[in-house]
Amino acid sequence: MSDPIDAGRDVGDISLTASLRQGRLKVDTYVDESLAAFQDWSEETATEMLCNGAAPRVLTVKPSRRQEGFMGADWLWWWLDPDGVCFGMLSQAKRLHGTPGAREIDFLYRNKNGRQIDLLMHTARDFGVPAVYTLYYGLPDQRADLRCREHSQACERCRQASVSVLTALEADEIALQPRHAAAQAFVQCTPLEQLPFHDNRSRALYGYLLADGSLSPALKQFLQQPQRGARAAARVLIDRVAFERQLQFSGVSSDTVDVGSEPLFDTLPLDRGHFREPYFQHILRGLRAAPPAYVMDALVSGSLPSWVRQSVAGVVIART
Repeated sequence: MSDPIDAGRDVGDISLTASLRQGRLKVDTYVDESLAAFQDWSEETATEMLCNGAAPRVLTVKPSRRQEGFMGADWLWWWLDPDGVCFGMLSQAKRLHGTPGAREIDFLYRNKNGRQIDLLMHTARDFGVPAVYTLYYGLPDQRADLRCREHSQACERCRQASVSVLTALEADEIALQPRHAAAQAFVQCTPLEQLPFHDNRSRALYGYLLADGSLSPALKQFLQQPQRGARAAARVLIDRVAFERQLQFSGVSSDTVDVGSEPLFDTLPLDRGHFREPYFQHILRGLRAAPPAYVMDALVSGSLPSWVRQSVAGVVIART
């Protein structure tokens, strides 16, 4: 009998990065056509365009409204490698609003149940994954005022940033200055199609933790080598948070925590900095040696258990 991971892997020869690029281009086309017709565009439809465009390597499983009366607004992403290693993240979609000089991404949004970011973090904790935002920045020629740290005349990264990912830990800090939130988030976010690829340019980030000995040998090796697939997605996000941690003025904690056998690394640093919770634990709890049972069920049968359907809008499985 074939492995369930392989059984759900009829995805052709196209790479995951190319699939995600196709999804991003479909989002760009949707935004372009909406603006040409003088229509607004939404995060919900952009997410549908992204997932449809990235198929079949990216599989989307969502309940119909007939199946479930209550559905969350968050999407649960799982990056799944052939060897079973996987990385999960709970994503809330946000789009860019405003005009040059008055850009806005509302990380402080509040509904009758409370602040959206608090609800996102709570649900992510229940699923044992990090909380992130999928940011839709729209067409490059409509946001020429937004630039990354290494911007050039023809910046490929800024072009790819139409669909990007930002950790909720960073968004929580960025939200403290709402007038600059959209521009700062653009600087710190990572284009979605870059997540499965890690080039290791940031290996020197962790000197402050290497010095105090709070990294296990396995974790140290993970942070010192380039990664691909699910490991890369986790590494890109922890690198982003670690970079911001270096800019924070607080002492580094040498304490560690035993997180059990489910995550790929069973011991993680407890350093927190100015973030609302320890960032290694928050990000790397989503990196696991094997996917949860509901991910395998979704691959084989396209169905989700009721407790998942009640919490998220759907599950996205990106097969690396």
